[in-house]
Amino acid sequence: MMDLFSTYGLPLSLAVVPAFLTRERWRYLNGFEKKNPSRWCWHQHGWRHVNHETEGKKQEFGGGRPISKIENDLIRGKERLEMLMGDRFYPIFTPPWNRCSSGTLKLLKALNFAAVSRSRGSRPPPCRGLPDYYVNVDLHTRREAKPAAAWENLFAELKEAVASNYCGIMIHHRMMNDAAFDFIELLIKTLIGNRSLQPVHFKDLAENRVL
Repeated sequence: MMDLFSTYGLPLSLAVVPAFLTRERWRYLNGFEKKNPSRWCWHQHGWRHVNHETEGKKQEFGGGRPISKIENDLIRGKERLEMLMGDRFYPIFTPPWNRCSSGTLKLLKALNFAAVSRSRGSRPPPCRGLPDYYVNVDLHTRREAKPAAAWENLFAELKEAVASNYCGIMIHHRMMNDAAFDFIELLIKTLIGNRSLQPVHFKDLAENRVL
């Protein structure tokens, strides 16, 4: 994934599960493209990516957990990424499965996270002062019964997102095969060939106060 974005000079926001990151893994990732470290926005993706809900949809930071445990996981996740990544870590939070509770959102604001990133229209809404850099195009989690319908809906999502002046695309490398990477490359070529579009990552949005 990083090879592909590096080849075409495109920025990428990478959500990192803190408990999965080791010093050895970070040395590899950090050494990937030292000439252009600003291309990547490394940010926080939960703590262990574990579901804690006993019913309903999966969540690691949902209403089924005591707020004290949520706060502990947020803090130790942030501290671990800061320790391993230093100033390469940027305090934006993507909750696993793109869901979290209202209490989690309040804690993110209190812990000085710059923003949260979920799916478009996620509930509850973020508290004031915590932007939600939502995704409105999902390349992989398609639920259509027929491939033709999935393609049609995907292109409709892309068209609608670009027309709205905000296109947040969710990519999951573990769900991709060779054909998926071929499609991503074609999409990247199309995007960079359109001068009316400006590719950015989360840090660009936050530092330019895009809400």
